[in-house]
Amino acid sequence: MSRLPKQFEVHLPGCFIAGGAVLSVATRTDINDYDVYPKSNKDMIEAFHHLLEDNCFIVNITDRAVTFRSNSIVGMNDERATIQVMTYDSFETAEKIFENFDFTVCMGAYDCDSETYIFHEDFYPDIATKTLRFNPNTRYPLNSILRVNKYIAKGFFIGKPELIRMILTAIQKGMPTSWEELESQIGGTYGREVKLARGDTPFSVEAALDLLSNIQDFTTFEASGTDDYSSRTAEDLEDMFSDEVKHVVVNSEGDYFIVDMETSTPVRALGDVKPKNCVVLNGSEDSYDKLRFMGYKILRDMGDGKYGPGVQSYSKLEYSVGEETTWTSHPYLFVYPNLETAQYNMKYTSTKGKQLFHVTYNPLDLRKTSSKEIQVARLKVAAPVSENQ
Repeated sequence: MSRLPKQFEVHLPGCFIAGGAVLSVATRTDINDYDVYPKSNKDMIEAFHHLLEDNCFIVNITDRAVTFRSNSIVGMNDERATIQVMTYDSFETAEKIFENFDFTVCMGAYDCDSETYIFHEDFYPDIATKTLRFNPNTRYPLNSILRVNKYIAKGFFIGKPELIRMILTAIQKGMPTSWEELESQIGGTYGREVKLARGDTPFSVEAALDLLSNIQDFTTFEASGTDDYSSRTAEDLEDMFSDEVKHVVVNSEGDYFIVDMETSTPVRALGDVKPKNCVVLNGSEDSYDKLRFMGYKILRDMGDGKYGPGVQSYSKLEYSVGEETTWTSHPYLFVYPNLETAQYNMKYTSTKGKQLFHVTYNPLDLRKTSSKEIQVARLKVAAPVSENQ
């Protein structure tokens, strides 16, 4: 044990490195990825900053983990090393990490602060005998059954009684009741995001059995997502995972937004990962009618109380004061978030008959936001902006 390295290439204060990376060190094999378990929420946020400042970039974000790739640390097959920071809990001790691990041969952790290793009592005996011993307290027994093949390929052995324990644990947990629950079970403890190619098929156990009979491996259907995670900043991650996040709204498409409730304007979009400690609007008719945010829009006078887009647009939408306009296709309805931005664009817009208006919208209709513009699926034209404003 004294011959184990005193530091990993990934070194994050306030964190443990646990699972496969420690097993690889103990068995003298190449490390493919690093699973990081922060001791506190503050340590997690600092880990984000450290990794983004240390030549890493984000490749995926889920409710369970943020996955990074390193441009300077090489893993197996000479590829960039993967680093996953777990976000679903804090891990004050290594024992708390082990509680949810599926096999004792994974139950090794490295404390980045003390530079010491902590092992389950069966860790080394089971490695020495190449034996898989199952932990029935794991959250994802279905994923554990899938992982058996991975360990058998590495020369490990699992006895029939252990296989029965795994199957009974999965039965005890109960059948999945939705595609999302099944995908979560397949993805497992380590935050691997899996999306089955299920289309619009309603969930049932029979439908799941039919789908699974026609595919060879889940990796074909892993969700890569459309979000460019590499552009996300440490500030974005703080808004998603900090305990300080207080004001968040969700739109009808399931995306989350940080909102400044004092000025009633969105600050930034967070995607589909629900932030911690947030207030989420429930989408009821009552909240829709009462909660209105203010914005600005350039319109052109078309006569008879009708207005059209004041900047170049391919839509033939018409607006009327006091009435709501809906447009549910991308790109959505553009709104300027503040008067300064609106007046700047007003100055450089050459449309004849242009006029600047106050508009209101409900945050549930948010679709996209930036410092320069907001896009919404529905808005109401309130009143012209007076020259004194």
